Amino acid sequence: MTSTNCQICGRALENLDSINRGIGPECLAKREKFLAAAGSNDHEIAMLALCGDPTVTRWIGMVGKAIGSGRQDHVNRFIEAARRAREALALPAAA
Repeated sequence: MTSTNCQICGRALENLDSINRGIGPECLAKREKFLAAAGSNDHEIAMLALCGDPTVTRWIGMVGKAIGSGRQDHVNRFIEAARRAREALALPAAA
């Protein structure tokens, strides 16, 4: 389902590419800047989100909110938490 409002700032989206992406051009540039500063990118975020774990998904959702509020320190922390949660899934269960 596509939304006609930006997922980051909530403003109305006007062009089809932005509507399909769910993020306007200004917020997309902002998102890319924040992710790069955290040592991440859209591909990593998508791969983390696709793992299907609710804890990882929650952390990734919080990354979007931190970008929207302009908190680079929170973006860094939430991406790292999502990475750790994903790594924990790969660990074998203790016997």
